[in-house]
Amino acid sequence: TAVAGTLTLDAHWIPSVVTITYRGNGHTSGTVPANQTLTTPGSITLRPQGNLRRTGRVFIGWRDSAGNIFPPEASVSINVPVAGTLTLDAHWVDWIWHQDINATTGTNINRVGFWSGTGSINVHTHTLGTVSDGFVFHFRMLEAQQAWSNALDVPITGVTQAENAHIRSFGGQRADIDDLRGEGPSTWAGLAVYPTTALEQNIILDDTTRNVLRFSGQARIFVIERSTDTTWTQYDIDITRKVTVHELGHTLGWMGHTSRILADDTYVMWWQANTHFNLRPNEIRHLKQIYDHFR
Repeated sequence: TAVAGTLTLDAHWIPSVVTITYRGNGHTSGTVPANQTLTTPGSITLRPQGNLRRTGRVFIGWRDSAGNIFPPEASVSINVPVAGTLTLDAHWVDWIWHQDINATTGTNINRVGFWSGTGSINVHTHTLGTVSDGFVFHFRMLEAQQAWSNALDVPITGVTQAENAHIRSFGGQRADIDDLRGEGPSTWAGLAVYPTTALEQNIILDDTTRNVLRFSGQARIFVIERSTDTTWTQYDIDITRKVTVHELGHTLGWMGHTSRILADDTYVMWWQANTHFNLRPNEIRHLKQIYDHFR
């Protein structure tokens, strides 16, 4: 039928709202966070972990269907007008917190650090003063770098420019190191000085809050040579190896020591000097899990 007139068409708008739903993904206690709605374009702060727990696991964040992991309370932005549902699962990981109390204060060590970024962790090595022929400190540091690089699957590289280093290491006689540090006579075989830290994320393990710290600036390592003559015993060599690997472990993020509860002093990160310089599986995992999930 032939008709004449005007056809008016109005734009039909649908709400550009994304519903964010949370799932516990095998949680054993606690309450799954309530849904959220995000009007797009826009941003929103994701829910915290709250009281959500899973026996024997640690909560790292929320994981989407593409495998992206968002820390709890992360800010998420969607820059185009879309509508739909975003489902986020709790991301749980196995965890070993393999540390001890502070030997001086008696308090628990609930901190562990890491160097962020995807590049190498750079180390500058310097020998102070006149040292014995057997004190090949540069070689000891190369051994330590290789041991931790293999353990963490992170490149740890020596550099010639001190200003480009994340970690600066110094080896030499006690008097030279004490003079460099500007402090009184020391009694230790090795010492690590931590760099600046910023809180990256709290994690909860067995209902205890632990702090994951992100390093910046420079860390320092000091290693005392064990002998004052040119005839080094195997004991001298082995304990220097152990001290060097041990102190590098501290500057890579290990802010305590291997647990004395184990009554086993064969660990590299044992709280007293020993001649064991090969990293054990549990102490490797203590730092590797940090670098796997936060680096």
